[in-house]
Amino acid sequence: MSASLPKSPVPLGYRFPRTARLLRRSDFVRVQGKGRRVHTQHFVILLVPNAGQRLGITVGRRVGGAIQRNRVKRLVREVFRLNRELFPPDCDIVLVARPGAERLDYATVKSEVERAQNALFRPAATTRTSKPHPDP
Repeated sequence: MSASLPKSPVPLGYRFPRTARLLRRSDFVRVQGKGRRVHTQHFVILLVPNAGQRLGITVGRRVGGAIQRNRVKRLVREVFRLNRELFPPDCDIVLVARPGAERLDYATVKSEVERAQNALFRPAATTRTSKPHPDP
Protein backbone atom coordinates (compact mmCIF):
# COMPACT_ATOMS: atom_id res chain seq x y z
CA MET A 1 0.00 0.00 0.00
CA SER A 2 1.57 3.27 -1.08
CA ALA A 3 1.14 6.45 0.87
CA SER A 4 -0.35 9.15 -1.28
CA LEU A 5 -0.09 12.82 -0.63
CA PRO A 6 -3.25 14.42 0.68
CA LYS A 7 -5.08 16.56 -1.85
CA SER A 8 -4.79 20.26 -1.28
CA PRO A 9 -8.09 21.96 -0.43
CA VAL A 10 -6.92 25.00 -2.42
CA PRO A 11 -7.58 24.84 -6.17
CA LEU A 12 -4.54 25.42 -8.37
CA GLY A 13 -5.81 28.78 -9.61
CA TYR A 14 -5.91 30.20 -6.08
CA ARG A 15 -2.38 29.35 -4.99
CA PHE A 16 0.44 31.86 -4.61
CA PRO A 17 3.56 29.94 -5.70
CA ARG A 18 7.10 31.31 -5.64
CA THR A 19 6.91 31.89 -9.39
CA ALA A 20 4.15 34.48 -8.75
CA ARG A 21 6.27 36.48 -6.29
CA LEU A 22 8.97 39.09 -6.69
CA LEU A 23 11.74 37.80 -4.46
CA ARG A 24 15.03 39.45 -5.44
CA ARG A 25 16.00 42.98 -4.55
CA SER A 26 17.07 43.56 -8.16
CA ASP A 27 13.49 42.85 -9.31
CA PHE A 28 12.08 45.36 -6.81
CA VAL A 29 14.64 48.00 -7.83
CA ARG A 30 13.86 47.44 -11.53
CA VAL A 31 10.11 47.85 -10.99
CA GLN A 32 10.56 50.87 -8.72
CA GLY A 33 12.96 52.51 -11.16
CA LYS A 34 11.19 51.85 -14.46
CA GLY A 35 7.63 51.16 -13.37
CA ARG A 36 4.47 53.06 -14.14
CA ARG A 37 2.88 54.37 -10.94
CA VAL A 38 -0.77 54.24 -9.95
CA HIS A 39 -1.63 56.05 -6.72
CA THR A 40 -4.46 55.09 -4.41
CA GLN A 41 -5.29 56.39 -0.95
CA HIS A 42 -3.26 53.74 0.89
CA PHE A 43 -0.97 52.27 -1.79
CA VAL A 44 1.34 53.15 -4.64
CA ILE A 45 1.13 50.43 -7.29
CA LEU A 46 4.08 50.10 -9.67
CA LEU A 47 3.84 48.10 -12.90
CA VAL A 48 6.43 46.89 -15.40
CA PRO A 49 5.62 44.57 -18.34
CA ASN A 50 7.07 41.09 -17.93
CA ALA A 51 6.53 37.53 -19.15
CA GLY A 52 4.32 36.63 -16.17
CA GLN A 53 2.21 38.12 -13.43
CA ARG A 54 4.30 38.54 -10.26
CA LEU A 55 3.64 40.48 -7.06
CA GLY A 56 6.00 42.19 -4.64
CA ILE A 57 4.93 44.04 -1.51
CA THR A 58 6.81 46.78 0.32
CA VAL A 59 5.64 47.98 3.70
CA GLY A 60 7.94 50.46 5.43
CA ARG A 61 8.26 51.11 9.15
CA ARG A 62 6.23 54.30 8.82
CA VAL A 63 3.18 52.05 8.44
CA GLY A 64 3.62 50.49 11.87
CA GLY A 65 5.39 47.83 13.85
CA ALA A 66 6.24 44.38 12.56
CA ILE A 67 2.83 42.94 13.41
CA GLN A 68 0.97 45.66 11.50
CA ARG A 69 3.36 45.47 8.52
CA ASN A 70 3.01 41.69 8.27
CA ARG A 71 -0.78 41.99 8.47
CA VAL A 72 -0.80 44.47 5.55
CA LYS A 73 1.36 42.09 3.52
CA ARG A 74 -0.97 39.16 4.26
CA LEU A 75 -4.02 41.18 3.22
CA VAL A 76 -2.44 42.34 -0.05
CA ARG A 77 -1.26 38.79 -0.87
CA GLU A 78 -4.76 37.45 -0.22
CA VAL A 79 -6.39 40.08 -2.44
CA PHE A 80 -3.89 39.25 -5.20
CA ARG A 81 -4.25 35.49 -4.75
CA LEU A 82 -8.05 35.46 -4.91
CA ASN A 83 -8.53 38.29 -7.44
CA ARG A 84 -5.74 38.07 -10.00
CA GLU A 85 -8.08 39.41 -12.67
CA LEU A 86 -7.94 42.81 -10.92
CA PHE A 87 -4.27 43.09 -11.87
CA PRO A 88 -2.83 43.29 -15.40
CA PRO A 89 -1.49 40.00 -16.75
CA ASP A 90 2.14 39.80 -17.83
CA CYS A 91 3.31 42.49 -15.40
CA ASP A 92 5.58 42.66 -12.41
CA ILE A 93 3.60 44.50 -9.76
CA VAL A 94 4.91 46.13 -6.58
CA LEU A 95 2.46 47.48 -4.03
CA VAL A 96 4.01 50.02 -1.66
CA ALA A 97 1.89 50.55 1.43
CA ARG A 98 1.37 54.07 2.75
CA PRO A 99 0.72 55.02 6.36
CA GLY A 100 -2.87 54.21 7.21
CA ALA A 101 -2.82 50.87 5.37
CA GLU A 102 -2.49 49.07 8.70
CA ARG A 103 -6.11 49.97 9.54
CA LEU A 104 -7.57 48.38 6.39
CA ASP A 105 -9.46 45.11 6.12
CA TYR A 106 -9.71 42.70 3.20
CA ALA A 107 -12.80 44.32 1.66
CA THR A 108 -11.26 47.79 1.77
CA VAL A 109 -8.00 46.68 0.14
CA LYS A 110 -9.95 44.87 -2.57
CA SER A 111 -12.22 47.85 -3.25
CA GLU A 112 -9.21 50.19 -3.42
CA VAL A 113 -7.60 47.95 -6.07
CA GLU A 114 -10.93 47.74 -7.93
CA ARG A 115 -11.18 51.54 -8.02
CA ALA A 116 -7.65 51.72 -9.45
CA GLN A 117 -8.39 49.06 -12.07
CA ASN A 118 -8.94 51.51 -14.96
CA ALA A 119 -5.56 53.09 -14.33
CA LEU A 120 -3.89 49.70 -13.86
CA PHE A 121 -5.00 48.43 -17.28
CA ARG A 122 -4.37 51.72 -19.11
CA PRO A 123 -1.33 51.46 -21.39
CA ALA A 124 1.58 53.65 -20.43
CA ALA A 125 1.40 56.99 -22.27
CA THR A 126 5.13 57.52 -22.29
CA THR A 127 8.05 55.52 -21.10
CA ARG A 128 9.64 56.80 -17.96
CA THR A 129 13.14 58.08 -18.44
CA SER A 130 15.21 58.74 -15.39
CA LYS A 131 18.86 59.40 -14.88
CA PRO A 132 20.69 56.43 -13.46
CA HIS A 133 21.93 56.91 -9.92
CA PRO A 134 25.70 57.24 -9.74
CA ASP A 135 27.40 54.52 -7.78
CA PRO A 136 29.10 55.85 -4.64
